[in-house]
Amino acid sequence: MTEQFHYDGVNKIPQNATNIVVSSNLTAIREKAFSQCKSLSTITLPPSITTIKKFAFAHCVALSTIKLPPSITTINEYTFCRCISLSTIALPPSITTISEFTFSDCYSLTAITIPPLVTGIGHYAFSGCSSLSTIILPPLVTFIYNCAFRGCISLSTITIPPSITTIQGGAFNGCTSLSAITLPPSITIIREYTFNGCQSLSTIALPPLVTIIEGYAFSYCTSLTTITLPPSLTVIREWAFRNCISLSTITLPPSLTSINYNAFYKCKNLTSIEVHPSLIFIIITKELGPFDSKDNIDVINAKLGKLSDVFHERFFTPISQKMFQLLRKGSKVLLEDDDEVFVNWKVYSQKKSKEGRLPLFIASEQSVKWSDGLCYILDSYGAAIKDADEVTGLEAFMLAGIGEKSDMETIYKLLQDYPAAMNPYVAMPQE
Repeated sequence: MTEQFHYDGVNKIPQNATNIVVSSNLTAIREKAFSQCKSLSTITLPPSITTIKKFAFAHCVALSTIKLPPSITTINEYTFCRCISLSTIALPPSITTISEFTFSDCYSLTAITIPPLVTGIGHYAFSGCSSLSTIILPPLVTFIYNCAFRGCISLSTITIPPSITTIQGGAFNGCTSLSAITLPPSITIIREYTFNGCQSLSTIALPPLVTIIEGYAFSYCTSLTTITLPPSLTVIREWAFRNCISLSTITLPPSLTSINYNAFYKCKNLTSIEVHPSLIFIIITKELGPFDSKDNIDVINAKLGKLSDVFHERFFTPISQKMFQLLRKGSKVLLEDDDEVFVNWKVYSQKKSKEGRLPLFIASEQSVKWSDGLCYILDSYGAAIKDADEVTGLEAFMLAGIGEKSDMETIYKLLQDYPAAMNPYVAMPQE
């Protein structure tokens, strides 16, 4: 006959125990109470239990079923970590948080219903649950923490409520069966490694307020054929779309200012990059650029040409970092030494500042030389020279002449382009 062990909340239960009776007046299962009980296959908790402390059932590798009483309000970290035989569990409706590592590496867990009052899914909460195929998050959940579903290789669908405001890094890393996901409109950043290795993900629409795609966010999404970048996007960080071998076309939105190195590394079928016509500045970080590295440079050159050529074809011109800072007076953008900057003169030359000033007058006042970029501004929007500055009321040639670093060639070229600018200032001969 199997030996029965009575647990009173204090006594130590041997790791070979298979039959455990929990005292009926207990309110809490203490930390590591049944941890490493490798032969324990089932257990019933009394209705008096309200709290299960961390590691309580961790590494109970034979535990396949457990009935939790409705009185439970808190299940702490690592509670069922590596319960590799646990195939199903009903969580009481009073639970408000799935703590970190709670069900981590529960390989046999195929489905679970998240209670309606849950507001957060903790770090690594379901990581490594390789049999979990579907999950529905209740409408009160606002946070999905780091790597919450990492390595859930059978997870094909997940319902994310509009209440979600944050999905942290690696949340769905390695979910190789995830084929579709709808992100709520409140998401503003796609964190690092969020969808890394989601090999079945073929398409995704990013929420309209996303501003940053962080490093490795979609790397190794080998089935991803299309992605719509929202108009709010400003930065694509390093390796973001690494090895997205099915991605064939991408459109860069007008708000984009920076693409970090190797962002599209080994995207061997990426043959079309569309640049939004209102895009003004683009910063390419690191010497090799964002599309590839040395071991694949020939392939990318054959299909796209150098990245600089892509931008040149669309009215972009490389400019120095110093010039960028002059044109973007007051900008807080920090550049590395080897960052490369491109400007779309056609758009920039007509875009007024908050004060209503045209770039021609701002650049003239900043003593930007004719050969350094002022000529491009005027060539792109020649009509500007016939206006006066909205703030100072001065002509462009006058603004070019008042700075500490004023350049005579620049002043001459401005007057040469529009000699009439001198008329109000030329003394008329006396009769």
